[in-house]
Amino acid sequence: MSTKSTYVGPVDLGSSLVSLVLVTDNNGAPTNANAAPTYIVYGVNFDSSTDADGTTHVNNDLAAITGAYGINQTIRATSGFAAGNTYAALVRYDLQDGSDRRQAIHFRVV
Repeated sequence: MSTKSTYVGPVDLGSSLVSLVLVTDNNGAPTNANAAPTYIVYGVNFDSSTDADGTTHVNNDLAAITGAYGINQTIRATSGFAAGNTYAALVRYDLQDGSDRRQAIHFRVV
């Protein structure tokens, strides 16, 4: 299974990256992850030093929707983000069958 990166658009420095993670099973049907997905934001050199908090849990504010999880990450200069740069976030989660899944998103800071 390949991991495709989805461009979520420009994000203003000082505002929040807001994105949706949709968890599906092997047949493409929505399903809940075993635990809240986590993500790491990678910087322009693909190191994980961009976000001082390291691995962050994806919010489950969408609990009423099977398989839907939201990301809400503040994009601060003090966390290493800079206007004009593109960043990638790798989202990881496990399904109930034990399989490890990943989704990638990328965004540009303006």
